[in-house]
Amino acid sequence: MEVMYLESNPNEAKINGFFSLWGLALILAFLGMVFSSIGFGMLLFDILKNRKGNYLVENGLKVEAKFSSVELNYSLQVNGRNPYRIVAEWLDPESNTIYMYKSKNLWFDPTDYIRNEYISVYVDKAKPKKHYLDISFLPTVVE
Repeated sequence: MEVMYLESNPNEAKINGFFSLWGLALILAFLGMVFSSIGFGMLLFDILKNRKGNYLVENGLKVEAKFSSVELNYSLQVNGRNPYRIVAEWLDPESNTIYMYKSKNLWFDPTDYIRNEYISVYVDKAKPKKHYLDISFLPTVVE
């Protein structure tokens, strides 16, 4: 085993081995890649979700779903708060099936801003479960 040190500072000696020289840098680089991948994954998920909504607005079937309720999304919590979602239902007259549609997560209570009984929902013609609930009528929140 070879030991490397400076003659002027022998207290900071290192063993001349790959892990002893590069181990800390490799561990930090690995952790950086893991956390960067998580961040980029979240960004990519958001971009793809917005693309799906835009696709359904352009190519989907527009239906008028009846406003049902505003609910808290208990499956997500950020800083001790749960987001709200608008729930609307639509009866498909062809299949006599009721579909329940939910909006994206909202970080304010939209109840006071829902003035119409029906809300526009864009659905995939082949798979009516795939949907985009149009919430463009809601005000923009600025913090």
